[in-house]
Amino acid sequence: MSLNVVVCVHTTNICIGNDPIQMNTNPLWIINPSDRSALEAAMNLQANYNANITAISIGGKDAVVSLNYCLGRGVNNAMHLEYDDEVSLDAYRIANILANAINDLLPDLVLCGDHGNDWNSSSVGPFLAEFLDLPQISHVTGFEIENHGRFLQTERRLERGGRQKVACNLPAVICMTEVSYQNTYVSVYRLREGSQRPREIKLISKQDEEEKSGVRLVEVSPIRTRPRRLSHPSTGLSAAQRMQFLMTGGFEKKQNVFEGPLEEGANKVISLLRESGFF
Repeated sequence: MSLNVVVCVHTTNICIGNDPIQMNTNPLWIINPSDRSALEAAMNLQANYNANITAISIGGKDAVVSLNYCLGRGVNNAMHLEYDDEVSLDAYRIANILANAINDLLPDLVLCGDHGNDWNSSSVGPFLAEFLDLPQISHVTGFEIENHGRFLQTERRLERGGRQKVACNLPAVICMTEVSYQNTYVSVYRLREGSQRPREIKLISKQDEEEKSGVRLVEVSPIRTRPRRLSHPSTGLSAAQRMQFLMTGGFEKKQNVFEGPLEEGANKVISLLRESGFF
């Protein structure tokens, strides 16, 4: 059994301080964590079923980072969908461009991450399945291929640690979580080797887009921090009371707190329990 598998990968950057406004200032580009889990799932298929793996990414120079990682990891082929204005793309338009390229590959399975760490829309996978007219399962933590590559049984992660088993026929689109598979370390030597491997490059222009999204990005703003409430002493307190308030943080000392030798403390606890009527 030989499978033709396509892995959709996206390059994101580490945003220090969780401020999306600073993402374009000296960014550190990495492969999206959930897409990396999808890549590891594809590499398992390559090892167990001799699958042919094609990594595909859309974007400018940042997409090269993810494709180099995939080639260094050992995928068979790579395709770079080079787009001039990646910032203007939303999930709908990204899925449309990916679908046009994937249709020519005739895949048995399409793998991608369930969300991106930059915009976190979780919409590319469902849109992609709609354009490809394929069944789609999201939040997948693992799967098994049965019936000679015609049937797929998956396990999904639910809220509060629950698990759900969902099955479908192949071909299909599967969206993996970032904790699905343990990531394999790719050495600098392998990354350099992957950067020298050939890859297919397709230039995508705005005229090539057949579908237009009805959603547009309006604004990106930093996180709104809530002011921390601080307790302060009342103006009616004396200087000594204010000092006591600042030293204790406004909390009164709890009663029935025993200090001293262990035996003396144990006797006080027993006396308190007797007074309270426990015995």
